[in-house]
Amino acid sequence: MSIRSGVLISAVMFALVVSWCLAYSVSGRSVMYMWSNNLSLWEWAYSVLPRHSVAFTNYPAALLQFGRPEDAVEYYERNKNFRWKPQIFGGYAVALAQVGRYDEAVKNYESAIALVFSGIESLLLKGVDENSGHLRYLEGLLAEYYTNLAMAKLAQYEEDGVPRWDDVFGLLEAVEGMRADNNRHLAILASAHYTKGNIEKAKEYAERFLAARGDKRLIAKFWPDYCDYINCATTGK
Repeated sequence: MSIRSGVLISAVMFALVVSWCLAYSVSGRSVMYMWSNNLSLWEWAYSVLPRHSVAFTNYPAALLQFGRPEDAVEYYERNKNFRWKPQIFGGYAVALAQVGRYDEAVKNYESAIALVFSGIESLLLKGVDENSGHLRYLEGLLAEYYTNLAMAKLAQYEEDGVPRWDDVFGLLEAVEGMRADNNRHLAILASAHYTKGNIEKAKEYAERFLAARGDKRLIAKFWPDYCDYINCATTGK
């Protein structure tokens, strides 16, 4: 499950980190360590300014990026008194799902979605243009959380055998009408249809996903033998 985490450093973040270095008289050796990777960068930033929203959000995202979901879960649970934004709920949900705590992941995705909806509603009430960058960002975030929530519900089904098909398909089909940044929902739709036994539908969505150069591993997560059903040798990545 991906996170719209911002762990890639933008020009703004570069300026922010440089200002931190100057403000805290960071030595050259410390700077070399800090910039060695995203995790060391955000670990350092969080140690210096633990209440800064950017450091607070990106440090656990980096933990997830480096395959440390247990540490990310511990981090989120240690900081529940912090004012959480949608990205925090979303990141916590990703971490919970990665350690198999799907019921809790679902609840946190739902909290993230509620906050994003609130943000979208607030912008629209203010008369913000529908094509504004902020609104498009929130819509992309909503599409990501819908997709991740559907994945968590699919994982719940694999764990407890309780079908949640209306929820899964409703979420993913809603993403079709959103301005999503990628086609991940197509892979999950393919996997969900396969799991339910709708092979033709599964093939249709898998082919659409792979035609868009989607990551084959995302389909394989829930549908390991999908290549037995479609020609995937020259599609996807």
